[in-house]
Amino acid sequence: MRKFNQHIVILFLLISSSSFACLNGLEYQLSTGTTVYIDHANAVPYGHEFWVNEPATEIRKLDSLYQAKPHVDYLNEKGLVYIISKDYQKAIDLYLEIEKKTPGLYATASNLGTAYELLGDNVNALKWIEKAIEINPNSHHHSEWIHVNILKIKLGQMPLSSTNLIGVDFGKEDRPVTKLSPKALEELSEQLYFQLNERRSFVGPKDEIVSQLLFDYGNLMLLRNLNQEAKEVYEIAIKYGFDPSFVNLRMLQLNGSNEQNEASLFTKIKNNWDTILISILSMITFLLIYGRKERKKRNR
Repeated sequence: MRKFNQHIVILFLLISSSSFACLNGLEYQLSTGTTVYIDHANAVPYGHEFWVNEPATEIRKLDSLYQAKPHVDYLNEKGLVYIISKDYQKAIDLYLEIEKKTPGLYATASNLGTAYELLGDNVNALKWIEKAIEINPNSHHHSEWIHVNILKIKLGQMPLSSTNLIGVDFGKEDRPVTKLSPKALEELSEQLYFQLNERRSFVGPKDEIVSQLLFDYGNLMLLRNLNQEAKEVYEIAIKYGFDPSFVNLRMLQLNGSNEQNEASLFTKIKNNWDTILISILSMITFLLIYGRKERKKRNR
């Protein structure tokens, strides 16, 4: 019986570890060994959880590393610390210096675009993000085209809409509609997740563009039958300023799905109660017989 209990404990630990593993996902570390941020391994874009508590200390450490071995990566990381600590102008000045010394680096162009946007200079932000795409069109899960659209909308070059942001519209019906294939829906979800996760790390409620992106991402989750994630994303979209009356129409679909699932589960139990009961009694009988045999072995 003791061996059986050990197996149960091991199984419980395996189940527990797999459950808790989803709490934290990818993390990014500086060359100093300090963790910059951790992402939640979840389909909901919560944004980065930043861990840099003493930016000045990290800057000093990176300067020491650069003095010992002048490598551009240390400077790029230094700029990242400036961005996280909201010293956007310092980050821009540093990245422009890097561009002079080592032109054409993707990280420099991408981070310059981010820093300029956070500073409110969307003209230069668009310039550098487009340059980053030229250098590496596959970066950020092929999602930077969404970033370009966001900046163009901010600059008034086109109106805010789902089509202008992500290239598709999921309609005005109670439930989103699409002609995209399941694979295309998955790819767009990954791209939009990346952009939202980055944006939510720096942009809090309320924000018209982020609210629209969240609503569209919730639609993608609903179309992919990720109902719990869709519900949470819709709720976040409302916090960012999206029209709650429209979101509630989609939320009703989720409530209906949950009720159907509960009804389906109840029906399955009702229709198979005899099989379930026999299975439970068989398990209890097995445990009793197994325990009795173990006790006899110990008493010999």
